Amino acid sequence: MTTPSLRAASALSLLSLLSFGACARHDDAATTTKASAVEAGAPSAASASASASASASALTGPAASAAAKARAVAACGDPTAIDKRGPCKAACELGDPAACETTSDLLRAMPVDPSGIPNSWYGYLSRACELGRAPACARRQVEFERLQGTCTKATPKSCVTFDQVVEQGSLNQPSHVAIDDGLRIGCDADEAEACVRRGLHLVGWEPAKEHRPLAAAAYAHACELGQTMYCCAASKMYVSDLDIPRDVAKATALYKKGVAAGATNCVDPATLPPPVAPSALAPKAPKAPPHP
Repeated sequence: MTTPSLRAASALSLLSLLSFGACARHDDAATTTKASAVEAGAPSAASASASASASASALTGPAASAAAKARAVAACGDPTAIDKRGPCKAACELGDPAACETTSDLLRAMPVDPSGIPNSWYGYLSRACELGRAPACARRQVEFERLQGTCTKATPKSCVTFDQVVEQGSLNQPSHVAIDDGLRIGCDADEAEACVRRGLHLVGWEPAKEHRPLAAAAYAHACELGQTMYCCAASKMYVSDLDIPRDVAKATALYKKGVAAGATNCVDPATLPPPVAPSALAPKAPKAPPHP
C-alpha cells in the first residue's frame, strides 16, 4: 500500500519533470526564433555597428569634397595654429578664394628663397582673383604695377624678378606683353638673364614672323654677355628658321663664339641646308592625263 507521503512525493516529482519540460521547450522555441530572425536578415548588434561605421565613411564625390574643403577652411582660419600655410594651401586648391589670398599673405611674409627666386605669393593672389575674390583682383593689379615700376634700365635685375613673380599668375591676365617690355628693358641694359628669358618668352609667340627674329636677337645678345649655350641656339635660328631672314655670316660668328667657349650644342652652319617651307615638301598631285 502506498502511503500518503509517498504519493505526495511522487506527485511533486512528476510536477517538476513537467515544469522542466515546459522550460526546455520555451528555451528551444526562443533559440529557434532567434536563429530564424538571423536567417531572415534581422541585424545583430555587431552588424548594426558595422553598418553605422560604413555609413559614416560612405561620403564620396561632391559630398566628400565639400567635407574636405570645410575641414581645410576651418584649419586655415584657426587662430591658434602655429603654421597655417599647409591648411590654407589645401583649402585654396579645393577652391576657397579667401584661403588663396591668405596663402599669398603668408608666403609674402617669408624671406625670399635662397636661390634668389621669389616665392609664389603672386600666383596665389592671382588664383584668389580668378576664383572671384574682388579685393584680390584689386591687390593683384596694384602689385603688378608696383613690380613693373621697379623694372628700369638703372635696375635691370629687377626686370628678371618682375618676370619671375608675374609669370606665376595666370597668362589670361593682360601681362604677357608687359612682361616682355620689362625683359626688353633688362636685356637692353645688358642683364644676360633678362635676354635669355626674353628669348624664351618670344620664341613661341604668334605671329612667328614678328617674334622669332626678336627671340634670336635676344639669344645672340645673351651670347655676347656670356650665356654661351645660347650662342649656338641663335646660330641655328639664323640659318634654319623659316621665320628669320637667313644670315650665314652672323650664324657662323655665333657658332665660333659658342665652340670657343666650350658649348656642346653647336652645329656648324655650313652643314645646315636652307630651310624648306612645309608646302614645298607636300606631295604633288598627279597630272591629269591629256584629253584624247
